[in-house]
Amino acid sequence: MSITLYESDDLKVIHHIGNESKKRVIITFNAHTPADRMKLVSTRPLMGGWQSELEKRSTPAIFIVAKRNHWFNSRDLQEAILCAQSIRNQYVYTTLIGASLGGHAAIRLSGRLGATAVVAISPQLCISRSIVGSFEHRWKGEAESIECYDIGIGKAPISGNIYIIHDNKHNVDDIHVSKISKLIETTGICLPYSGHSSARPLADLDLLESIFSINENHSINLATLHSILHEYQLNWTKSPAALLVRSATMPVKERITFLLGASDVKGHPRHIQELKDITSRLRDEYKAYLVNGG
Repeated sequence: MSITLYESDDLKVIHHIGNESKKRVIITFNAHTPADRMKLVSTRPLMGGWQSELEKRSTPAIFIVAKRNHWFNSRDLQEAILCAQSIRNQYVYTTLIGASLGGHAAIRLSGRLGATAVVAISPQLCISRSIVGSFEHRWKGEAESIECYDIGIGKAPISGNIYIIHDNKHNVDDIHVSKISKLIETTGICLPYSGHSSARPLADLDLLESIFSINENHSINLATLHSILHEYQLNWTKSPAALLVRSATMPVKERITFLLGASDVKGHPRHIQELKDITSRLRDEYKAYLVNGG
């Protein structure tokens, strides 16, 4: 059962009660959300998001949801955190999880939420143009529309072991992670060709459950991260999301050959359909190119 603890125009806090006998609660933060899907945040869980994944499980959870893409820089943030703290304080251990925008928030708010562990997937140091404008050109509009910047990762109180998962082949994400790691102590694994949305290949390869198992035991968490890395290295070519990322920089003909050569592909139905649609479009484009004397 899930109940809404707090809601404003900017933020929403939901408590998934789960199994009350457990000592650990997971707190999640949503990622950047396109405008058409953002309209649905107030009425139902984000499709494919942390909430929909964790509500299938008995693990107690708190979902802190940004209703605008403001990187959790909101005048309502303190009130939302106080509501989340009232539930978090009922548990002994807390794991914070987020990707991209949500990964940034998970690190930055770890101290205020008493995190035992944090899993941040492809997080940003921040999106303030004065700090990252030289290399970060995504989300420029959102960055300029933020009315009040909260304290940044470098100055925020940090709590728990910080685990970062990202694609080291993604240049901009790699710069963010490098800058974060110079400011705070982190432990990380690199998943090449997982793209900015590294959670997508993890979902394809049934590795999200491993993410949810990250807990208060650092040595066990290290083993879990190494297991995720090992499984990813062995099986990334079976993930439609990873295949599309890897093929994105290839010439069209090479890209088609690469994608058609994939075997034993598995994963989220939406990712599989996306792979089929893109492969079909590329073949049509290449045929047209040849017909036109390319």
